[in-house]
Amino acid sequence: MHDNACRVELPNGHRAVGQSRRYTPTLGDEVTIAFHPYDLARGWIVE
Repeated sequence: MHDNACRVELPNGHRAVGQSRRYTPTLGDEVTIAFHPYDLARGWIVE
């Protein structure tokens, strides 16, 4: 996992890796993720 990547868990139990250049979430933060079009286990934290 990269330095700017974090693991997120969705309300349905699915887990993914989210990356962000501007925002570093802490434990318990709610984030919005835009998923990678070909790999639903990866995405970008947009909010």
